[in-house]
Parts: sequence; structure tokens; C-alpha cells
Amino acid sequence: MGFITLGPFEVIAQGGSRSYTLWLPDSMHAVHTVFHAFMLEPVTPNSIPNQVQALTPPTEINGEPKYEISKVLDSKIN
Repeated sequence: MGFITLGPFEVIAQGGSRSYTLWLPDSMHAVHTVFHAFMLEPVTPNSIPNQVQALTPPTEINGEPKYEISKVLDSKIN
């Protein structure tokens, strides 16, 4: 199972023993802010001093941010 690496994002609350609420930027308004602990990992400090790696901005289509999906990991038909 693969994950997309984004962040770092600030943890603003721990909802249960294994769920965390993150502060996400306004550009990610469509993403739910609660994540299970297995989806998170501590921030790894940058090994190159004074280098900042910015997040790749989403593509804008008709003024709306759009994110590219690299693959579907699981699905269910209701």
C-alpha cells in the first residue's frame, strides 16, 4: 500500500488513542482532517541546512484546485 507524502502539518487534537486531527491549509478544504495514526509519520528534518522544499501546488482548473490521483488503492460499490 502506498501513501502520498504531504506536509508537514500540525497536529491540533488527538481524537482517540489512534486518531489525530491535523491543521490543513485552505487549499485542501475537500480533505477530511482526521487521520488514523498508521497514515502519519514524524517529520524528518531536512539534512541540507537552510534548504526548504515547498509543497507542489495543486493544478487549478476553472479556478478550483485539482489534485492528481496516482492510483486507486481500494474501492467499494454500495
